[in-house]
Amino acid sequence: MSMSVLGLVRGIAISLLAGSIKALAVDVDPSSSNPGSVLALNPQLNGSDPQVQCLGGVFGYDIDLDSCRGAQELIPMDDKELTFGQRGRMGSDVVTPARWSSTDGKCVIDLPETESQMVKASYQDLALAAEEMIEICMEYKEKTEGSLATNIGRDGKLALQMKSYSPTVKCSEDLLVAHRAYMEEILRKMPASQLNVKYGRRGVPRVRVRLPLTYVPQSSHLGYKLQVMVDVAAATTVVTTTSYDIWAAAVAIGAMCVRKGKGGSAAIGKKISSDTTNLLHTHVLSYRK
Repeated sequence: MSMSVLGLVRGIAISLLAGSIKALAVDVDPSSSNPGSVLALNPQLNGSDPQVQCLGGVFGYDIDLDSCRGAQELIPMDDKELTFGQRGRMGSDVVTPARWSSTDGKCVIDLPETESQMVKASYQDLALAAEEMIEICMEYKEKTEGSLATNIGRDGKLALQMKSYSPTVKCSEDLLVAHRAYMEEILRKMPASQLNVKYGRRGVPRVRVRLPLTYVPQSSHLGYKLQVMVDVAAATTVVTTTSYDIWAAAVAIGAMCVRKGKGGSAAIGKKISSDTTNLLHTHVLSYRK
């Protein structure tokens, strides 16, 4: 074979190799609305990493970066494999839905309810996914936005949502005597269904859930117990809401007040002018056992 033919073959081979390398070197634009979609198109480059989508239209824009970092730092960096399952069923290390909230309540990280009872993952899986959500959809964005991460855990069956939240929390001036660590036990026990039902006092017609509701932990501290109480201000008030919204309000009180050693309250429902008698109220306080 002549030298000219060899040179031609070598040139073609180099061109093809350069083209292959260029095709593999995909640049991810941090300003893209969905940088994670690039990895989704190239799963062999991604392995079992979370798939992140920036969804400001769903989960909110202009979320405070420091608030979301604060929420993310609450997820333990523990690589022990745990069982994640549905709320109200036995045998799970972690019940879902679960939520981590910043201390100002403005950014929350939600772990939606699992579809099955035996989902395997670690807290570290969640923490790293949340870290990636902040990096992709907040740190490199002129306008921060909420996000969704999927494909989390051993089988990729968990998801996280990072979103804005507008709490209606007021902290009390009184310090809690009961130890605030018991708040997690209460939140684990509370129902968190998305089904809308009517809440009201006993004797009021067409009410499905009778008030007041009280949730307490099994343990006490120095003779005091922490208590989450749900009630209405007026005896005739009927409020249609979900147990999920009540639970979310309790999570916000826990993050914004109980974490500081104080009790608090939050209003749930549609507020009409300055009237609060048509609202459902969630209170966190301590009482003597």
